[in-house]
Amino acid sequence: MFGAHGEFQICSQPPQMYLELKGSFNNEGITLLTNGVVQELSTHPENTIKFVVVNLKEFELLTLDGLDSLEAYFAGVKERGYQRVDY
Repeated sequence: MFGAHGEFQICSQPPQMYLELKGSFNNEGITLLTNGVVQELSTHPENTIKFVVVNLKEFELLTLDGLDSLEAYFAGVKERGYQRVDY
């Protein structure tokens, strides 16, 4: 329905993953972000990413529907094997 808003970069080297979020995100932007994380995780053996750092220095805004999507994604953090997520 709407175009995706928000930019992100993902870098991972087990056991760490680094996410950098820039700008404002809507639901479509969060969907792209979560799909990007899933794709990045698929490049490593299951449960090898244990620690995640999320850089919010240039993060600006999250719409309410985007927040709901992001909360749903991070609700399953333990299922994905993360031991710690730092913001």
